[in-house]
Amino acid sequence: MSLGRTLWDGPVLLPQVYIRPHVPLEKVSFSGTPNLESIVLLYADIWRLCPDIFVKDALPPKVRKVALTLPMLHSPNFVITPKMSVSIITTLILNMKFSDGEELRKATNMLSLFPCLQVLQIWCLAFEWTDKHAFGQWQPAADTIICLNEHLKYVELHGYYGTIGEVQFASFLMAGAKALRAMQILHGSKLRDERINTMKSLILKGGKASSEAQLSFAWRSDIPTVRQDLDSYLRQVRII
Repeated sequence: MSLGRTLWDGPVLLPQVYIRPHVPLEKVSFSGTPNLESIVLLYADIWRLCPDIFVKDALPPKVRKVALTLPMLHSPNFVITPKMSVSIITTLILNMKFSDGEELRKATNMLSLFPCLQVLQIWCLAFEWTDKHAFGQWQPAADTIICLNEHLKYVELHGYYGTIGEVQFASFLMAGAKALRAMQILHGSKLRDERINTMKSLILKGGKASSEAQLSFAWRSDIPTVRQDLDSYLRQVRII
């Protein structure tokens, strides 16, 4: 799969490939991948790869999904500096603690860098409750994030517990994503219907930008274990 600092230069018949660089890539070639439909970039520095190394026009013709997974958003290993927007990314996976307003501001900055984003997946990795005074006014001005105005259709929040930061960010997305079709909340606790209805009311308190947007909750038994494992793993992950 990886030869030195060059990725892909032979036949790949699978419809999806994962790219997890361990050294900075100098070349990405997708020759011999006629069936490729989906590319998943794991902790890759897309801003270093685009536009010179990872070029949209060089992708195989069937590719419809290019996903990017980023390290823990508040980690010192992931420094957000002024970066250019990247239109090639259609799916973004964030890992967040939802610890304070500064982290939520970083998340909105990330969204502003992916104007063609269609799917947003977030792992909620908060293990303690944060005081509401830690958030303040973090929301950006209305209509300043292109993907919310035009393209974002699906949002998934995995490991949701209804912390202040989680509620505020989910409400922000629901109230701002004009093309949103569905927001799914995946939780690891068997919640009563009354609790789910209360959580829905808090998320919908700011209204819906899209009349088609549906909000749903679903339980997954593996979420507590996955959250713990992911939190431990991400402490060591760096973007390359």
